[in-house]
Amino acid sequence: MKSLLLIFISFSFVQAQTSQIKKIDSLIFKEASRLRSKAQYKELIPLGNQIIQLSKAIDYTKGEAWGYSRLGNAYCTLGNYSESLKALDKAKTISKDVDDFRLKAFIALELGRNYNESDVSKDQAIEQFKLGEGFAKKIKDQYDRETYLLYSYENLAAVYSQINKNELAIPYAWKAKHIEENAYILSFLTFYHIKENKNNDSIEFYLNKSTSFLDKNPTFTFEKTILNNQWGKYHEDKKNYKEAVNYYSKAEKLGLETKAMDEVLKTYLGLSRSYEKLNDYKLTVKYERKFSRLQDSLTKAKSKSINSSVNQIVKDKNELHEGETSLLKKVAIGVFIIALIIFLIFIRNIIFAKQQRKKTTELLTEKETIISKKEEETQELKLKINESIEEIVQLAKDNSPEFWGRFQEVYPDFRGKLLATNPDLKYSELILCAYIYLGFNTKDIAEYTFKAIKTIKNNKYNLRKRLGIETKDDFVIWIRNKVDS
Repeated sequence: MKSLLLIFISFSFVQAQTSQIKKIDSLIFKEASRLRSKAQYKELIPLGNQIIQLSKAIDYTKGEAWGYSRLGNAYCTLGNYSESLKALDKAKTISKDVDDFRLKAFIALELGRNYNESDVSKDQAIEQFKLGEGFAKKIKDQYDRETYLLYSYENLAAVYSQINKNELAIPYAWKAKHIEENAYILSFLTFYHIKENKNNDSIEFYLNKSTSFLDKNPTFTFEKTILNNQWGKYHEDKKNYKEAVNYYSKAEKLGLETKAMDEVLKTYLGLSRSYEKLNDYKLTVKYERKFSRLQDSLTKAKSKSINSSVNQIVKDKNELHEGETSLLKKVAIGVFIIALIIFLIFIRNIIFAKQQRKKTTELLTEKETIISKKEEETQELKLKINESIEEIVQLAKDNSPEFWGRFQEVYPDFRGKLLATNPDLKYSELILCAYIYLGFNTKDIAEYTFKAIKTIKNNKYNLRKRLGIETKDDFVIWIRNKVDS
């Protein structure tokens, strides 16, 4: 009878604990996602504390680590980087023995956000984002794996763009786009074209795509803030200052609602510039003052987080150093024991010979490893180039509106070199030159662009005259020599 009672009590306890874990997991993932989707970031803080307390009560280590991680995410989103780093440090410590790559990826990515957004260290941000990417690749569930890889790629694209390394940012942006074409990555590509290419066709294409996407997702208020800022900058650059003010005003309202203060800072700057062009000096001064006050406020907030950030970086480095030191000690002890055994068995000259052979072997192995690594890097580079060319060729075959923008990303000197020969070349003529450069013949171009062969022949003949290409010269060879020289 006692045995049955004990079994019943044990079973009831296990059932109750399982039920509580399910409740905690629901708070971690479902409730947190619901609050974030509604931009209720302040409510995430009591939620994180609730998750921690419930997890501690049943000794649920993974739940406790997730609770601190959610706190870190909430504080970072609200710009309180000091508290965010404290929470993430606890999460990292607790999660050391937890077998959950999703949790480890989340912590690394949030640490990267803190280092990036607080402007403490872009290098440390990149290191954490890449660490998060490594953890994400080990996640078994495909949906979760792609979700965290997307987050990694978006952040890496952003941070490389911020330090003016767009040659590294763009590949990550396209990796993210292949996983999911969302508002954030569309806004990044828009920003790239505004900042680098200044190609109005590409800018407007991505702005319209972002608008269409967000019209279907009305709760994405943070992304709408970015989009309205970009529409404002687009109209400001085109000297449509009233339209720019309209979009910047929308961005201001949405940015204040979502606490996206870095975006609001851009908004105030855009409004002050636009009102100045409209000769409304009262509003120009108003938004200049708003910009200054907000900038001072953000600078103070970021300054408070510097000590915490630096301490966290030092702690990470110390942990790494301690691990390396421990390993070196073990290796040293092992080598000493082996050397002692060899000394007792063999005479000194045999030991010396063996040590020399060992050094030679290590040097050869090291050289082989370096050569192998270089060959792998070369192969990867060739593969990336081939993938880019294949993508461009497919876009050309599809007569895609993305073709010209993507073509210029891969061949950035193409347009400038042709315009140096004839600055009056039309957009359609540049597109035709791109098709010829890729090796398409007249029949192919006619087929892919839905035009008559005779039309393409006439266009090529006229293009020859405008570029000064003699009849005896091969068009493809001439244009490739011109661009690739």
